Amino acid sequence: MKKINFLLLLTVLMLAGGLRFFKLNNSPRSLNWDETSLGYNAYSLLKTGKDEYGKVMPVSLRSFDDFKPAGYAYFAVPVIWIGGLSSLTTRLPSATMGLLLVVCVFVIASQLTKSTLVGVLAAAVIAFEPWSLHFSRIAFEANLGTVILYAGLANLFRSSRNPSRYKWGVIMLALSVYAYHAERIIAVPLLLIYTWLSWSSLREEVRRIWKWLIVCVGILWLPLFLSLLGDQVTARLTSTNIFKLWPFVPKEFNQWIYLPIYGLLWQLGGHFLAYFSPANLFVRGTIEPAQYVPFLGLFHYIELPFWMAGLWTLTKSNELKKWLVPILIMAPLPGVMTWNWFSVVRTLPLYPAFAVIVSVGAWVIFKHLPRIGKVGLFIPVTIIYLATVVFLANDELLYSPVVTYGEYQPGFENSVPFLNSISDKYSKVVIDSPHIAGYIFFLFYGKYDPRLYQSQAAHREKNSGVETYSFGKYEFRQIDWLKDRDSKNVLFMGPTPRLPDYEFGHSANTRIVRDFYDMFGYIDFRFVETD
Repeated sequence: MKKINFLLLLTVLMLAGGLRFFKLNNSPRSLNWDETSLGYNAYSLLKTGKDEYGKVMPVSLRSFDDFKPAGYAYFAVPVIWIGGLSSLTTRLPSATMGLLLVVCVFVIASQLTKSTLVGVLAAAVIAFEPWSLHFSRIAFEANLGTVILYAGLANLFRSSRNPSRYKWGVIMLALSVYAYHAERIIAVPLLLIYTWLSWSSLREEVRRIWKWLIVCVGILWLPLFLSLLGDQVTARLTSTNIFKLWPFVPKEFNQWIYLPIYGLLWQLGGHFLAYFSPANLFVRGTIEPAQYVPFLGLFHYIELPFWMAGLWTLTKSNELKKWLVPILIMAPLPGVMTWNWFSVVRTLPLYPAFAVIVSVGAWVIFKHLPRIGKVGLFIPVTIIYLATVVFLANDELLYSPVVTYGEYQPGFENSVPFLNSISDKYSKVVIDSPHIAGYIFFLFYGKYDPRLYQSQAAHREKNSGVETYSFGKYEFRQIDWLKDRDSKNVLFMGPTPRLPDYEFGHSANTRIVRDFYDMFGYIDFRFVETD
C-alpha cells in the first residue's frame, strides 16, 4: 500500500472512530429495552455463566420471548467485566464492530478492484453512511452479525489468490450464525456459492483440510443444532414470517388472477425490489423506531449517481459480478421473508455491498473524465460530501437524541437507582407498566443480583404481553389509583396520568416523594408513597 493511501485510510478510521465513540452513552439518549436486555444478560453471563432465566451458556436469549441470538451478549461480557454494567459498556461492542466493518470493506473493495485507493474510497463511504453510523451507536445484534459475516467474506475473497485464507473465511461465517437471525439464513448459501466460484483455486486446499473443517464447524454448530430441539432458533421466524399473512390477495389484482399464490409472489417480489429502490435507500430509509436518522435515508443523496454508475459497472465486470451478485441476491432474503415491506435491520449485510458499488461507480466516473473534468467534478463533490458528513454528525449526535427521545424508553437511568435507595422502607413497590418488558430496566440499572433473579424467573411461562409480573418486592402492572390509594406502606412509580396532582394534598396517608423530569421539563416518573 502506498504511504498516501495508508495515511488516507488512517484518517478515515480516526474520523469513523470519533463519530462512533463520541458521547456513546447518551446519544441516543438512553438504552431501549432490547439494548438493556442484551446488557443485563451479558452481566448475568459474567456473574453466573447463565442468562437471566438460569440457562447455562445459552445459544439464544429468551429475553421477551423473542429469543435473541446470544452472540452480542458474549461479546459484551469482557467489556462489562472491565468497565461495569452501564449504557457505555453495553453499546461499546457495537461501536467497535462498526469500526471493524470499515476495515472489512476496505479489504474487500481493494481485493475486488485491485486498487487500494478504491478500497480507501469504499472505507470512507461506509464510514460516513447514515445507516452505518446509526447502527454502530446502538447495541444491535445485526451490526455484530454483519461484521463477522464480512470478515468471513473478506477471507473468502482473498482465498482465490491465497487458499490458506479459506479456512478462516469458513470459521467466520460459521460463527456469524450466533450473532443474528439473518446470518442463519444467508451464511451457508454464501459459503457454498463462493466455494464453488473459486473451486479451481481452492480444490487442493479443500481436499487437504476438509476433515479438519468438518470437525471444526461441527463443534462450532453443535450448540445451535441442539437448540433446534426446542423452539429457540425458530421462535423469531415463526412470529415475523410473511406466511402469517398468507393467503392474501392485494386489491390491485383482477378477478381473473384471484389466486392466493399470485398474491404471495406479488408480495415477495415487491419486498425484494424494495431493497433496490432509490427512494428507500437515498430518501425515505425506514420508519421503524430506533432504526433511522431523521431527514436522511440509508445513504447520502449525492451518492445516488455513483451507485447507479456502480451498478452499470457491475454488469460489465465479470470479477465484480462474480463476487457481488451473490451477496446482492442473498442479503435481502431475510427481509423478504418477513411481513415488513422494508426491514433495514434484517438486511444489514446488503448495505456494505452497496457501499463498495458506490465507491466503484465514483472511481469509474472520475477515471473516464478528462483532466479538467476531474478537477471540475472533484472539488464540488468533495465540498458537498463533506457538508453532508457534517450534517450527519450533527443530526445523529445532537439532533436525533432529541427528536427520537421517546423511542428509547427514557427516565429509568436516574429513577431506578433512586427507587433502590428508598425501597427498603416499603413492603411493596408497584411500577406502572403497560407491558411486561419494563422489568428489564430495573434489573439493568439496579444491577439486580443475577443469581437471585434466576431463582425468581426460572419458572415463568411467559415473558411478553400485558400480564402482571412480579419479582422480589417489585410488581409491574397498571396503577389503578382509586383502588391502590388505600394500600398500606407501598411505593408507587408511574406517570402523572396514573398519579395525578389532584389526588394528593388532601389525604394524610398518601404523598408525593419525588418527580423525575425529562429533557423537555415534563415529568417522566412520579414516586408516591402510602402509609
